[in-house]
Amino acid sequence: MAHQRITLSRQLTNQLLALAQAAGPEGLSGIISGDQGQLQSFHAVNPALVAAEKALQDRLALSGEKITATVHSYHEGLPTLQRDLPPMSLKPDLPHLIVTTNIKGVLEMRAFELFSDDAPREIPLSLREERVKPS
Repeated sequence: MAHQRITLSRQLTNQLLALAQAAGPEGLSGIISGDQGQLQSFHAVNPALVAAEKALQDRLALSGEKITATVHSYHEGLPTLQRDLPPMSLKPDLPHLIVTTNIKGVLEMRAFELFSDDAPREIPLSLREERVKPS
């Protein structure tokens, strides 16, 4: 499925960046869930572990959510979809968020999707501000 744009809440964005930075050189791997195309919650489940992913899918289905993306972080290098990820982590039907944490002290996040016959294609990311209702 071709994704035109991915919108993340500021809260989820900050959470992913903080977790990636805390993971350091070991990196972060996980799954993002949501509903109706919205990315809502991070789950520290390695997408390469099929049994763990299936258990998460079952749990999410009870609340009307599903797996909507994977996320990985690298301590060094550019934020690109690296083919050295475990094969089960590279799901062609999901966007992959990639965070790099050591580019001159700057955190960077980008999103990609895979097509079997082509190189990964970048998906534009946008930030959704949460509106605080006045009391």
